Amino acid sequence: MGGGTYGVELFADWKVVPKWRLVGSYSYLQMDIRKNSDSLDPTPDSPNGSSPRHQWYVRSSIDLPKHFEHDTTLRFVDHLPSLNIPSYYSLDAHLGWRPVPQFELSIAGQNLLDNKHLEFLPDFINTAPTEVKRTVYGSLTFRF
Repeated sequence: MGGGTYGVELFADWKVVPKWRLVGSYSYLQMDIRKNSDSLDPTPDSPNGSSPRHQWYVRSSIDLPKHFEHDTTLRFVDHLPSLNIPSYYSLDAHLGWRPVPQFELSIAGQNLLDNKHLEFLPDFINTAPTEVKRTVYGSLTFRF
């Protein structure tokens, strides 16, 4: 194969107030890759469209009163046309309570906007698609 790629990634980190932080990122990827005419490679002719062109995320982290903390992340991943995978949004959230530095009790959820979403579909190896399901869990952490 031959060709080229180009893109850009932007990142921002803003401490809104001492206890609240916003972080964000955006990336753009353009691929122009073609299989050589004499190639015996059995993979598809072009990997273009197998990586997301646009991706972004925004994360909010805030320290709340009474030793609570809250984190929320919203992200977007563009569609993968060559794999027939649609774009998706994902929302993750975490609420933790740390009454002393060595102990944390928390609850978190991942992929809260959808019951599940497809992230990868093999195009030349017969394996299962990668689906991310909604997850909610709690944790109890001791540090020593």
